[in-house]
Amino acid sequence: MKKQTKWEETGYGNLILSSNWGRISYNPNTKIGHGNNAITELGNMILGEEKLTDGEETALYANGDWMILTGDFRKEYEKVFPDLNKCKEIYDKNKEKSGNAWSTA
Repeated sequence: MKKQTKWEETGYGNLILSSNWGRISYNPNTKIGHGNNAITELGNMILGEEKLTDGEETALYANGDWMILTGDFRKEYEKVFPDLNKCKEIYDKNKEKSGNAWSTA
C-alpha cells in the first residue's frame, strides 16, 4: 500500500511536500507573498513585457532549479511523489502550456 502524501502548511496558505532531493510547493495566490504585485511588476519592467502574472502556482524545486507551473498541479504530483524523475515528467509535460516565467530550468 502506498504511503499517503501529506502537504505541510508553511504560511500565507503555501503548502509543501518535502523530499531528500528538494520539494514541491503550492501557492494559491502569489500576489500575497509578492507585496501586492510589486515583485511581479518589477519583473515585468526588467523583462520589458507583461510575461509575469500573480495567482495560483505549483513549483518543483530540485538540484538548485525552480520548475514552476501556473495553476494547481497538486493532484498530478501527489500521484508520483517522491519519484523525482516522474515529478520532472509532469513539469515537462505541462511547461509549454502552463510554464511560469520565474522558472529557472
